[in-house]
Order: sequence, then structure tokens, then C-alpha cells
Amino acid sequence: MKAKSYQAFSLRYLAIPVYIYLALFISACEEQNPSAQDTSELFATVKWNSESKTLALAGHVSGTESRVEVYDVKYQEKIARTNVLQSGKWYVNIDNLTRPPCEILIKTEKESIRKAINTDHTCAAGSSIRARANTAPEGHILLPQSDVNIFVGDTVNFEGHGIDPDQVNGLRFNWDFDGAANNNVDQVPGMIQFNQTGIYRVQMRVQDDQGANDATPPIRIIRVQDPQNRAPDSIIAEPAGDITITVGDSINFRGEAADPEGDNPIEFEWDFAGVRNNDNRQNPGRVQFDQEGMFRIRMQAMDAFGALDITPDERLIRVVGQNQFNRAPESAIIQPVGEQFIGVGDVVRFQGLGSDPEGDSPLSFLWDFAGVTRSNLQSPGDVMFNTPGQFEIRMWVMDAMGNQDTSPAITLVNVGLNPPQNATNQPPESAILEPANDMIINQGDSIGFRGEGLDPEGDNPLILDWNFDGVAQNRQGDNLGNIRFDQAGTFRIRMAARDNQDNADQTPAQRLITVIGNNSNNLAPDSHILEPQNNLVINVGDAVRFRGHGVDPEGATNLAFDWDFDGALVNDTAQNPGDMVFDRAGVFNVRMAVMDDQGNRDQTPDLRQITVIGNNLPPDSIIVSPQNDISIGVGDVVRFEGQGIDPDQNNPLRFRWQFDGEAAAINQQNSGDIQFNNAGQYNVLFTVIDGHDLSDPTPDMRTITVR
Repeated sequence: MKAKSYQAFSLRYLAIPVYIYLALFISACEEQNPSAQDTSELFATVKWNSESKTLALAGHVSGTESRVEVYDVKYQEKIARTNVLQSGKWYVNIDNLTRPPCEILIKTEKESIRKAINTDHTCAAGSSIRARANTAPEGHILLPQSDVNIFVGDTVNFEGHGIDPDQVNGLRFNWDFDGAANNNVDQVPGMIQFNQTGIYRVQMRVQDDQGANDATPPIRIIRVQDPQNRAPDSIIAEPAGDITITVGDSINFRGEAADPEGDNPIEFEWDFAGVRNNDNRQNPGRVQFDQEGMFRIRMQAMDAFGALDITPDERLIRVVGQNQFNRAPESAIIQPVGEQFIGVGDVVRFQGLGSDPEGDSPLSFLWDFAGVTRSNLQSPGDVMFNTPGQFEIRMWVMDAMGNQDTSPAITLVNVGLNPPQNATNQPPESAILEPANDMIINQGDSIGFRGEGLDPEGDNPLILDWNFDGVAQNRQGDNLGNIRFDQAGTFRIRMAARDNQDNADQTPAQRLITVIGNNSNNLAPDSHILEPQNNLVINVGDAVRFRGHGVDPEGATNLAFDWDFDGALVNDTAQNPGDMVFDRAGVFNVRMAVMDDQGNRDQTPDLRQITVIGNNLPPDSIIVSPQNDISIGVGDVVRFEGQGIDPDQNNPLRFRWQFDGEAAAINQQNSGDIQFNNAGQYNVLFTVIDGHDLSDPTPDMRTITVR
């Protein structure tokens, strides 16, 4: 390859006391070959304060560059690095300098864009040049992008990439395939076939021309299974179901696995969602939860031949503050009022309202406009409808703890349709205030019931009609007090508000009350999802057929079914809900639980994970503080602050800091002060996840060197 030479532009500081100002506009450096030219441009302003010994730089970059670096040319060292804002502007301050550098080099992340300026007219020719320390290269596995599960005989495509801070060409690559294939020294080994079952740790090392190796070579885990071998079934025996605890509480975790062929020993892998390090023991024991939030704990079993359960069991642990029980918020559409009839091309203004019983702010909003658009604003404003038809608009509210209203507010917009004769009178809206959620109680327990209604036209007084599904006498009123449940079973309690023109809410509010019988010898039934048979990846708008089955140890046949679609769809109590259309992107854990005639409910519901892919772009992770890689002493602390930007505005965003083993991972935007107690080099990663569980594939990173 023909070597490039760059033209270095320099401008020396003027001998002005206190301040030196430099403003320059430099076109991108050109190669000596006039036919090849870089069209990017860089504008920089440099300010030297001789009293505070501070060098301040600011400017603008055209093009798609995301990072600007500043080098001391005399000593050949990088002295600053900063991110380019979305506007193209960049800023950096370099403090505590005894004097300005003789010459600085400002460049973007592209090798072909390099600019140099001189900042000190007193630099003498022939000054001693300190030897440049060689920095090890950094390796990246581009393909596969993550760990892979395959069958014997399948192939995996491998491709690597190396980045050298010293801009050295001729990096050397060394792939170690852990015995599955011969080692390879190509940057792109291509398709590699795996012919034996097992778990292979494929590692790629990068070495520069001075023999420096990447200290943290990337790894991909390739799990190879026998297609005839059936995977074991992963079972989290403790805890038996999803639970809510308070900060500081601990939970005992115990796992089990059943392999169809008895291929022991079974290996276990627990993922504790950052609460603690992952664990490969069958029974990790007690785990303490010291932070508020929602944590999805997964356990995956693998048999002796490498067959991995692709439907790991999981538990959702909700951790709330002391003396706090988190209830879901209530969603309400306050504009428009009632069902709307408009013409094609007309607009409707939308405004939402959310209220949380515990005041867990900030609240997050999600609007689904039935394919017209989507919004995560509380008040989306004017929405235009250009297609005739009836559109069911839904709005969900989620609190700061991640608890989402399971009964979204709904309104109808009729486009190009004539209103019915009685359309002038809209029915009222119904809301059950107590209990705030579905409940599981024991036979003989009581629950307080309280509701309210809201009428669009103000046709008061309203009448609230309660239907207790046969477990108690139906009633009227807004505050019924305590209702006793003396019969085991599952009861769907409905409340419909009715205005003074006898127009009743056709979508009554409801609560599902599960009453467990007092027969301690009664065993819970077993739940089975027959369709789909496995986890699925589908596109937005695709339909999935759901079919269930229940087996009761005592032979009960009048079983009740409860399908939870994780917010993607309205929950269902039919045994076979049939074809269900997923109209929004995301990862949805669909659970089905069966309950017998004694009210005994399966505490380990069957689960299918449905991944719905849309045109969702990943968010961008930005570490705001510290701005650059830094060196510190043992015991020093560093404050970490981050920012996330999502091009689709799929909020709320979630955040994750990983401290390379020096500290526990933190799931907050700003981790605060982190103490580094051990000498070494730590690559701190900051990852942003959008509201559809899509992570930034290129998390931002800072290297902290502890001496």
C-alpha cells in the first residue's frame, strides 16, 4: 500500500500577555497524490491562558465524525479527547499546563483527516523529543456479533478488526478456535465448521509490529449441539414465582433441571441482571437486592452433550423502597373526550394523564395509534388521519419502577364514517380504584372495592354497577367496602359506570381475583403452552397462534386458564386464544398459568418469548464524565455520568455501567463516585437500552488506569 504523507499546517502564538487567541479554518489534509482528496473540514479556535495555565479548544466538524483528539506533536502523546455533539460542535479544556505545547495536532477518528497547529513561538529547534511509548492494539470480533448456538456440522462466519492507537499498519491476527478447528492467522477466517458437540471459547488476539498484544482479547462462545439430542428443561425451584421485595431483602435461589435422555451431569448458568456476578452453581443460595428496580433473573441448563435449553426459566424480581408496595399507575385519555367522527385528512388532538398511587415519578407514556403513528409523549398533540376506517387508540402509563398499567386507556377515532343516531351521548368511563391490581387471596379473605366513573358530557349522577362473577351478590355504588370471598376459584370482577340517560360503559373496568382453597393436600396443576412450541422472532404485524393445555394431579377437568401477554396484547382467559397479532416492536414474555377448581394456581407458568422486530434504531451511549481516559492512584474515586440519545425516541431509556470487575454493575444514568482499590487498567462500559429493549451495539468506553 502506498504510504500517505500529510501536509501539517502550523500557526505560532503571538507574544501577547495573559491570553493567546488562535482561530483557524483548515481544509482536510491532502495526500501527495492530487487525485485523492479528503473533503472533510475542521474549524478550531484555540485559547491559551498564561495565568491559569489552561489551553481551551472549541470548534466544528463537518461530516460524520464523532470524536476529536488532541496530540502534543513534540512528545507524540495524546493530551485530550472529546465527543462531537450532534450539531457538529466540540469543546475541550486542558488544565494545569506549565506552558502550552510547542505544536498540537487536532484530528478526528478518521485517519485521513489530520490537522496540525503551532501554539508557542518560543519552541527552539532541535529540542529533545521524548521516546513515544507503544500502546497495545485493541481487537474486535465483528462476526459473529455475539455468542452463537448451533448444531453439529453448522458453520459460523468469523471476521475480526484491529485498532492501534499508534496508527501502526500491518497488525497481526491470531484466532484460537479452542480445538474445534485449526488456529487461523487471517483477519477474516470466514466460514468455520463445527463438527463436534461442546462449548468452544473462540478468542482473537491482535499484535502490533512491536509485539504488543491486546491485553483483553475478545471472545465468542460457540455452543454446538447434537440435533438429535433434546435439551434439558430449566426450572427455578426457588423462588416459585415473580415476587416484590423491599431494598435490602434477600432471596434464596435454587435450580433444577430435567433432561429427557438423562444426559448428566447438567450444567447451570444463572444471570442475575447485574445484581451480582453470574453463577454456574445449581443452587446459588441467598442473593441480596440493595437497589430499587426490576430485575429479570434467568437460569439456563445444559446437558453433558452441550444441548442448551433455549427457553431459560426466569423470575421477575421487583425491588421497592422501604415500607413501599408498588402498585401500577392509572392511565386516562383526557383529550379527545369520547369517541370521535372525523373526515379523511382531519386531525385530532390527544392529551393523556397518569396517576400513580405511590407517586413513583417520573411517569412514562406510550401511545399506540393503530398503525397511524406512535408516541411516548404525555400529550402527542395533533395527529392526522389520512385513511378511512375505525382506529382504536391506546395509551399506557408506566411508573419509575417499571410497573405498567395493564388496562390501557382507549378511545376510538372513526375516519370517513357516519356517526350512529345516538352518537351525541357518549358512555362514561369506568375505573376500579381499589383494589389497584389483580389479587391472589385465601378462601375466606375479604377485599375492599371502590370505583369511580367519568362522563364526557357530565350526565351525572352516575350509577356504578358491580358484577362479582357469582362469588358474591352484585351491587351498586362507588364505595362497597369489604367483600368476603368464601369460594375457591378465579373470579373476574367487573364494574360499569352508567349515566343518567342509562348509557353504560361497554368496556367495564375489571379485576381478576384468585381465591386459593383451604385444602392443603390439593396439588397445583401443570401448565403447558402447546403453540407456539418454541420462542419466536417475528416482524411487526405478524400473527402467532396460541394454544394451551393443563394437567391436574387430582384429575380436575374444569381448569381455568390465564394468558399474560406482557403488555403486547390484552390478557386472555381462554384455553386457546388463537391467532394474535403483535403490532409493536419489543421482546414480550408470554406466560400461561392454569388453575384448578380449588383455586390452586400453577406457580411456574409456561413461557414463550416473542421477539417482535420493527424499524427500530439503537440508541447512542455517551459518557459525559469523565470526558477522556484518565490515570489515577489506588483508592481514588472517579465520577461517572452518562447520556443516552435514541433516534426513534423509544423512551424510557435504561442505562447500564460495567466496571470491568472492579465494581458491581449499576443500572442508573449516573453511577456517581466509584472507588478503584486495585492497580490495573479497567475498561468502563456505558450502554443505553431503549424502550423496546434494543441496546446500543457500540457502548461508550473510558479506560481508567490505576497506578
